[in-house]
Amino acid sequence: MIFKTGPLRLEEWTSDSRSEWTSYWCVLTANDKDSLVLNFYDRQGDDAPSHSLTLLSCDVRSKYDLLTVTSTVRVSFLNAASVAEAEEWVRKIKGAADGGFWARLQKSVSSASPVVRLSPAERAQRHAAQLDHFNECFVRATDA
Repeated sequence: MIFKTGPLRLEEWTSDSRSEWTSYWCVLTANDKDSLVLNFYDRQGDDAPSHSLTLLSCDVRSKYDLLTVTSTVRVSFLNAASVAEAEEWVRKIKGAADGGFWARLQKSVSSASPVVRLSPAERAQRHAAQLDHFNECFVRATDA
């Protein structure tokens, strides 16, 4: 089931540790395994995505025209065409998650793998680092 499609730019890191923003045609979908996935296509109409971002257990937020997708593994930064478009992506992702997919996914993950719990200090430290990175990327994006 497709929930939303449209253009987004994704921050990607080069081999020499520089970040670059790459444009993709994105499709938010829930596949037959009940997982919520954001697929990145090089061009609209391509048959196969160049890569995907699983939104399983992710926190998705927007600030201005930037989106952050935070998982237990990484933080991804996306850039929408406008503030309204960024907010629409967040609404669609959260709406798809609230439609039952999220609950089923959370249940399957919690029964299959152990839960890693962070102390309040560790959570605060991780959150501060993510916020610093987000702000740094925002400054670079607005300067460009």
